[in-house]
Amino acid sequence: LAFAAAAAGVLALLQPPRLPVPERGSFTLRDVTVINPGAERLAHVDVEVENGRIAALKPAARRDPAGPPDEPGAFSCPGCFALPGLIDMHAHLPPRVAVGNERLFSLLFLANGVTMIREIGSPDGSAYDVRDAIASGEFPGPRVASCGWVLDGDPPARANNRILRTADD
Repeated sequence: LAFAAAAAGVLALLQPPRLPVPERGSFTLRDVTVINPGAERLAHVDVEVENGRIAALKPAARRDPAGPPDEPGAFSCPGCFALPGLIDMHAHLPPRVAVGNERLFSLLFLANGVTMIREIGSPDGSAYDVRDAIASGEFPGPRVASCGWVLDGDPPARANNRILRTADD
């Protein structure tokens, strides 16, 4: 009984934080430098976001520092940089047996600037559940494009891979 209680306590401590998914709001980032890798760098730009998507990039409006503060939903950020989110084209989400890891992995992707992943093969098919949970706002994470089950030959590299034996398979 003591071992079970200790194990439950350890599992509870290993769970990632439960963070709310922010609303897809509208706001303006004022006077930032926008970096589009391989293309351009635009200094002193206002980035207008509507419903969670970039709607416009405009030259920063000249503002008097001693004047009134920004209107609600606008944030002055001179010296800040705005970059596109990264896309990880070869990602693996953890199998369902790793308790809570799908939430942890999702947070780690976001913390490192990855806003979309191509999940290249789910050993147990759970990538679809993670994709749907993120899309529905159950927990924060990157957009997930899942390739589905891991397909393999016979004998398979892992026991839960889907085996293909013929061209029709």
